[in-house]
Amino acid sequence: MAQQQMNKLGFPREIHPLEKRVAMVPTIAQKLIKKGYEIWIEEGAGEKAGFANEQYAQVGCHVVPCREVYANANVVIKINPPDVHPVEQCPEISMLRENTMFIAYLWPHKNPELIEELARRNVVALSMDRLPRTTKAQAMDTLSSQAKVTGKRAVIEAASHFQRFLSGEMTSAGKNPPAKCLVLGAGVAGLEAIGTAKKLGCEVRAFDVRPAVKEEVQSLGGKFLETTYQEDGSGSGGYARESSEAAKAAQRDLFMQQAREIDIIITTANLPGRQSPILVPEEMIRVMKPGSVIVDLAAANGGNTALTRPNEVIVTPNGITICGAVDYESRMATQASIMYANNMANLLEEIGMTELDYVNNEIVQGLLQTINGQKYQAPPKPAQAAVAPQPDPKEAEEERARVKAAEEAKKKKISRVVSTITLILFVAILVILGIFAPGTFLSNLTIFILSIIAGSTIIWNVAAALHTPLMSVTNAISGIVLISTVSLVDHFGKWAFEGKTQYAITPFIAIFGTFVAAINVTGGFLVTQKMLRMFKARK
Repeated sequence: MAQQQMNKLGFPREIHPLEKRVAMVPTIAQKLIKKGYEIWIEEGAGEKAGFANEQYAQVGCHVVPCREVYANANVVIKINPPDVHPVEQCPEISMLRENTMFIAYLWPHKNPELIEELARRNVVALSMDRLPRTTKAQAMDTLSSQAKVTGKRAVIEAASHFQRFLSGEMTSAGKNPPAKCLVLGAGVAGLEAIGTAKKLGCEVRAFDVRPAVKEEVQSLGGKFLETTYQEDGSGSGGYARESSEAAKAAQRDLFMQQAREIDIIITTANLPGRQSPILVPEEMIRVMKPGSVIVDLAAANGGNTALTRPNEVIVTPNGITICGAVDYESRMATQASIMYANNMANLLEEIGMTELDYVNNEIVQGLLQTINGQKYQAPPKPAQAAVAPQPDPKEAEEERARVKAAEEAKKKKISRVVSTITLILFVAILVILGIFAPGTFLSNLTIFILSIIAGSTIIWNVAAALHTPLMSVTNAISGIVLISTVSLVDHFGKWAFEGKTQYAITPFIAIFGTFVAAINVTGGFLVTQKMLRMFKARK
């Protein structure tokens, strides 16, 4: 393991002319100091982001000149790659001591000479743009946190150049339609732009070559646009890959249709380490409405429009404003710095204070660029076990349908057997009753069974909306048993006169039945009348 002590952190000032962010903020620094870290920060490092030297000093940081930061720290953390320091008049990389860990965006694909120089100086270099896109690494993902800031700021920039309201309104001065916003690319920045534009009242549409983001776009209130040519543009690590020529042609047709009615376009297609693809060609800009705005978030790598000029705002002859700024994060420097510092605190917790484990830690393996005086090459990932070929979706669906049909046929067969057995038992019971029960009982039983059959048939064929009034009517009609109970009370007098004392309990049952039946009759008709009144139209 190359590093024995990683407890002294240094945070130099960012020296890029447009950069206002700082890699550490006082609140996060205080937490790190409590965990045992010592922090050296360059004088004035946080001023452009709204953090004064006194704020750092109050939480226990050493606020010192630039060279002292590099001289005392064994871990130096920045945002941008090293450059020539304007005050010290020397390259920042020359101030890094041997075996110092250096963490920043290094962009190794674009800066191979920088990586060679860091290796020559025996610096342990970690590049934040190479963080693995895994669940565990999300808390350290500075690209995502800064992209979130960029997406939100893009909508604010668009609103500042757009000369109308974003939200639709009906006023005494007339009706104002909502601005129509098209977001090209639904990554972190794109989704944040969609959500912000929707909250500000825009009618939002979005496009992405990855079909998987459709639900995310819709959950934020955006309309997901799709082309007639279906192609999955999902790439490795969650990024989008470059589309085929056929897919690009279908996209151009779709975008041209949208351009005629869209007010604001925000483009976010930024392929890591490569030239940004042109999504908005010149002919598309020419058909846009005068006063429309395009915010190009990929301007740093050439831009997504044919007319983008990095770090400039231009207005085309037909009145289209194209914003090609490259410092959207710095335009919200306070928020961006807080989020970056949080990511750094999580990374420091992951790598620890003593030895840098680049053998077993996949996150460190992804970030590491140089160590022990050499460029680091991550070991190949172990080969995954062969995956069994997936069945054809159509065949699988047909197989599920066959299985379902077989299960339903089996259930019907069992149901028929049970019904047959039940019918046999029922007939047997009726035969036994016919042999031993009196004739009056059989007559009443026959009427009871027929009424059940007739009633159930009628009720099951009634519309569901009428079930409640129907039940109350049925309840009232069932009170017809009142006649039977009164009849039994009358018959008891005759039986008593004839000396049939075995029926002594009958009057009590008959009186109780009369009481219950009376409730059914009265309550049933009252409820029915109330329900029917609810169905009548109010005059």
